[in-house]
Amino acid sequence: MLQNIDKLEAANKDLDRFAFMASHDLQEPLRKIRIFGDRIVSKYKDHIDEDGKKYFERIQRSAERMQLLIQDILTFSKISTEGKKHVDCNLNLILNDVLIEFESGVKEKNATVEIEMLPSLQANPVLMRPLLLI
Repeated sequence: MLQNIDKLEAANKDLDRFAFMASHDLQEPLRKIRIFGDRIVSKYKDHIDEDGKKYFERIQRSAERMQLLIQDILTFSKISTEGKKHVDCNLNLILNDVLIEFESGVKEKNATVEIEMLPSLQANPVLMRPLLLI
């Protein structure tokens, strides 16, 4: 029994170390990608064609999405160690955010997404987002 508790405490410490690494080491390169992308577009905006501008927009959205994923990992690690109460979640708002991420893929594939109104429910919004991404 005591060995299991020791293993759980060690796992929690590893999770805390990972959360620290994710919050600092992984987010910094993303900040630089966004900053340099903005600088390139700003400085060379008259020399970049519309396709190039679209590519830079996609780069920026992807970097933003990666930062959100890292933040979600941090939040999830906190939830698993601290626990977090459920709140009223509007699934339609969460789904709209998820659909924005898939917008370019939907356009490229000429797909149609049909959705109906979803209910609000008591849940953890951080856990609902990955569920809708599946």
